[in-house]
Amino acid sequence: MLLLSQKESFGLVALEAMACGVPCIGTNIGGIPEVIIDGETGFICELGDINTIADKAIYILTNDNIHKCFSDRSIEVANEKFRADLIVKQYEDLYFNLIRRSEQV
Repeated sequence: MLLLSQKESFGLVALEAMACGVPCIGTNIGGIPEVIIDGETGFICELGDINTIADKAIYILTNDNIHKCFSDRSIEVANEKFRADLIVKQYEDLYFNLIRRSEQV
């Protein structure tokens, strides 16, 4: 999956693809590098570097072992780092910290 955004706050579409075992190639913009691990779940490329992006896509699509490794690792990362229970806990912690700060003022 290619996510070649010029502006991207997070990269949810990449995370959804990874959860399905799809290796991703994304630009080094916004939150995309937080989702795609360069060389493990896909590749991060510089914005506008079409030649490198094409080379990386061809590399993944023509190398069954790399595709399988990236696919398996993508599923692992999606489940390890972005599980709903972890994300909800992070939001709760953030909100509770903000509430505590406002009570101290």
